[in-house]
Amino acid sequence: MHLYQAGTEFPVYRRLLTAEGSLTQSLSYWGLRKRNKFTKPFLVADHYDPDVRVLLDSGAYTLNNNPAASPDDDELKDIADHYYDEVVEPSIERLDHFVEFDANRLDPTHQMQRLPWLEERRDKAVIVWHPGQDLIATCKAWPNVAIPKDAIDEHLAHRLVRAVKDTGVRLFGLGITKPELLQSVPFHAVTSTSWLSPSQFGDTIWFSGGELRRYPKKMKDRARKRHRQEFIDAGYDVDLIDEDDSTEVLRLSIHAWARYMDKLNGTARGVTTSPETPTEQNADPAPESVDTHLLEVRHDGVTTPAPWHRPETPVIRTKDDITNLQATLLEMQTGRVFARKRVEESYGDGELDPVLSEELDRLTKMIGAKAKADEASVSISIKASQKGAAETGLISRLFGRDDSQPPALPASIQRDTNIIDADVIED
Repeated sequence: MHLYQAGTEFPVYRRLLTAEGSLTQSLSYWGLRKRNKFTKPFLVADHYDPDVRVLLDSGAYTLNNNPAASPDDDELKDIADHYYDEVVEPSIERLDHFVEFDANRLDPTHQMQRLPWLEERRDKAVIVWHPGQDLIATCKAWPNVAIPKDAIDEHLAHRLVRAVKDTGVRLFGLGITKPELLQSVPFHAVTSTSWLSPSQFGDTIWFSGGELRRYPKKMKDRARKRHRQEFIDAGYDVDLIDEDDSTEVLRLSIHAWARYMDKLNGTARGVTTSPETPTEQNADPAPESVDTHLLEVRHDGVTTPAPWHRPETPVIRTKDDITNLQATLLEMQTGRVFARKRVEESYGDGELDPVLSEELDRLTKMIGAKAKADEASVSISIKASQKGAAETGLISRLFGRDDSQPPALPASIQRDTNIIDADVIED
C-alpha cells in the first residue's frame, strides 16, 4: 500500500516531504488552482524532484462538498477541460496516476464525451466510484478505482474486499487513513493530508510501541513528555518541539507516518491507533511558516532522502549468520527495553509505561528461546580408560574398583533360630 502525502501544491510542504525522504506525494489540482493563475503551462517535472512519485488529484471532492462555492455549469466544463488538457496531458509520463474530474454538477454529456480520452490512458486514470453506482461493473471496466472517504462503511468495506478478489482492481482511498479501513480493505494507495495536522490543529503524531499515536492539542504536553526520550533517540530537537516549531513537529509527523506504513505493509494489517486519534478533517488552510533552508543544510540538498528511509536488508545464509542475527536482535531488544525505561522514569508520579511491560515480555521470550536453542545444541561425551584386571566391569572402569568386603554383623546381633510357636490367650 502506498501513502501519497497531500498538500504539495504548497512548495514548502513539497520541499519538506522530499527533504525528509517521503517520496510519494499527492497534488490537488483544485488546491493548485487557488494559487496559480496558469499564465504558463504547469509541468509536474518542473516542480517535483525526479525521485518523487506523484498522484494528481482533481480536487473535485472539495467542489462536491461545497456546492455553493462551485463555479457555474459552463465554467465547470472549461475547468474540467483545462485539468485534462493543460495539466494532466503535458505531464502524463511524469505522473503515477491522475484522478478523474468527478464534480457532481458537471454535465453528464460532457463526462461521457471525455470517456474515450480516459480509456486511452486507462493505466494511469483513476475513476471515482460513487454510492448508487454498480461497484462490480466499475471495477471490471477500469483497472484503477477510487473510493471517497465519506462513502465507506463496514458493509462497503466487505464489498471492496470481494471486488478486489473477483476483479483484481487497484483501489485508491481518497482522504482515507482510518486504521480500521487500512487494515480491512486492500487499498493499492491512499491519499491524505493528516500528516499536516500538527501545524494545522496542534496535534502531536508519533509512532511508538507498534502504534500510530495521534494526540490532540489539549494532550500535547503530556504526550511530548511521555515520548521525549524517543524524540531524542530519533534525532529530533525537543526544544523546537516544545516551542511548537512547525518544521520540527511536521518532521515528527512524516517520520511517524513512514513507520506506520512500514508496519502496515510488513504485517497482515497489524497496526492500531490510540483512542485519542480524532477524525481527519478536510481542510485547505495556508501553510504555517516552515523553514526548509535548515533542512537543505542538514541533508546537503533537499533531494537527499533521510537515513531512516534507506534500510539495508541483511543477508542470512549460514548457521553462523542465524546465530549472529539472533544475538543482534537480542541486543536490539535489550536497547529498546532500557530506552522505554528511561521514558517511564520521565513520567513522574509513579506512572507506569505499558509499552515497557510489552518490551520486557518480548525480551524474556527471546532470552528463553536463545537459552533453549543453546541447550539443545550442547552434546556431552565421556571418555574412559581401564587400568587393571580385564574382567573389571563397566561401573568399576568408570568409578574405580574396591575389593574390600562388607564387615560381618556383630555376634550379639546373630539371629536366634530357636523360636517356639504359641497361641495368644485372651482374658
